[in-house]
Amino acid sequence: MQQRIQPLQVPWQIDSGAPLLTLTVREGQKPFLEILFLGILLDPEEREKGLYTRRDHQILVRIDLPGWTRTTPESFFDLSEYDWSSVEKTYRPFGIVDPSRLEVRAKKYELDWMRTNICPKPRAYTIHNSHWMQEIGSKYVEKDQHYLFMGEDLYIEVIGGKLSWESKGIIDWSQAKPYKPDKKENDE
Repeated sequence: MQQRIQPLQVPWQIDSGAPLLTLTVREGQKPFLEILFLGILLDPEEREKGLYTRRDHQILVRIDLPGWTRTTPESFFDLSEYDWSSVEKTYRPFGIVDPSRLEVRAKKYELDWMRTNICPKPRAYTIHNSHWMQEIGSKYVEKDQHYLFMGEDLYIEVIGGKLSWESKGIIDWSQAKPYKPDKKENDE
């Protein structure tokens, strides 16, 4: 049976242009996994006025009781191995788009997101009929989910329990400082 992709029902999108996906795993009595990333949310006040205004947020996703985690470089992740029929064709992360349809596609995306406050293409999914979960064995993962988070260059997959998320705040780019590598790192 083919693995099926289902978008997470969240109001944010992982910013695919920002290589900031950070993974933290904690073991212990109550193990958890956290993924921190630059995400995009609609401004709630602007949305109520019918305006599509995106804001950059630092988003923290937490998955309780993570069992398995793996990362894959984006170029090695074969999207064709999955059934994307649960994702509206317009929002699938691959394929060639007719340039004459780009404006119509963007407007539909904006309207769908504003109407529902659910991002149509969050770049975060659950995978049903997961081959990875079948390899592990159902007795270990019967209540778990297989999650996929698509960053710019790296994809993170997690088999774990309940997912929750929170915004750690809007990013104020006027306060951002440019990254200056330490000379010692580059002197080799």
